[in-house]
Amino acid sequence: MRGETQGGGEAQGDDGPEWHFAPQGDGTLPQIALKSRPRSSQTGTRREATSEGARGARIGARPAGVSIDGSLALEATIRAAAKFQPRRRLHPSHQVTSPLIIRRQDWMIKLRRTPTQHLYILVVDSSGSMAAYQRMAQVKGVLLGLLREVYRHRDGVAVIAFRGSQSEMLLAPTRSPEAAQAFLEALPTGGRTPLAHALLRVDALLTLERRRRASWVPILILVTDGRPNRSLSRTDPLQESLSICLRLASHNLSAVVVDTEAGAIRLGLASQFASALSAAYVRLEQLLKERQ
Repeated sequence: MRGETQGGGEAQGDDGPEWHFAPQGDGTLPQIALKSRPRSSQTGTRREATSEGARGARIGARPAGVSIDGSLALEATIRAAAKFQPRRRLHPSHQVTSPLIIRRQDWMIKLRRTPTQHLYILVVDSSGSMAAYQRMAQVKGVLLGLLREVYRHRDGVAVIAFRGSQSEMLLAPTRSPEAAQAFLEALPTGGRTPLAHALLRVDALLTLERRRRASWVPILILVTDGRPNRSLSRTDPLQESLSICLRLASHNLSAVVVDTEAGAIRLGLASQFASALSAAYVRLEQLLKERQ
C-alpha cells in the first residue's frame, strides 16, 4: 500500500509494522550535492584524473615499469631508445642489422586526461523512527532532488537502505538515476536500526569499486537520526557504528551526514557520526528551508 504525499500507509512486516511514504516536496536540492563535492568541483567544473586507458586526451607518457597495463606510446618509446643507440651498436652482443634497437627498458605507456566521475552512495535509514513527523516523505523528496544533480553531471549512484535486522543493497552502482528514483519511492519504513551493517556494506562497496573503477570518486550521503539499536555482535550499537565510521574516514572519503532527528528530545548523535567520518553535517530541516 502506498501512502499519499502528506501521509503513509501501514503494513505488517517481519520486524514489526512498516509504512510506505511517497516523496514530499518538489525535489529541487542542489545544496546537498554542493556540500558533498570536492572543493574543486563546487564551481561546476569537473576535476580531471590521469589514467592509462584508451579514452581521454593524451597528455604524455611514462615508463612501462614491470608490467604493461596500458597502451604503448610508440613515439615516446623510440625517443627513449634513441639516446642509447651508439652504445648498443658497439656492444659485442649486438648482431642485429635493425636500424633501431629497442629494449624492454625503453617501453613507454600513454597517459591520458579523463574527467573524474563521482559515485554517490546513498545510505538511507528506513527504520521505524523515520515514520515519525513525516521524516521519510521529506527525506525522499530531498534525495530525489540530489538524483537530479547526479543526472546533470552524469555521475553514478548506489542506494543502500537499512532497517530491521540488516542493510540491503537496493541498487548497485549505476548511471541510471531513474532506477534509483524507483527504489527510493518504493522504500518502506519500519523496524530496528542496523546502522553498523550498512556501514560495513559501504566499506565492502568502496573496496570493490576502487578496483573496478579507479577514476570514480566516491561520495557518501548518510541519512539517519543517528540512533542505531541493532549491533553486529553483543557490543554497544552506537560505539560499534562509530568505530566503522572511523575506518571509513581513513579512506579519505568525501561524505555528508543528513540528520533526520525530530521531536522535543534530541540526542544529537548524528553529529558524532559526522565527526567520525570527517563529514559535512546538515540537519534535514535546514535542507528543507533552503529549498523553499
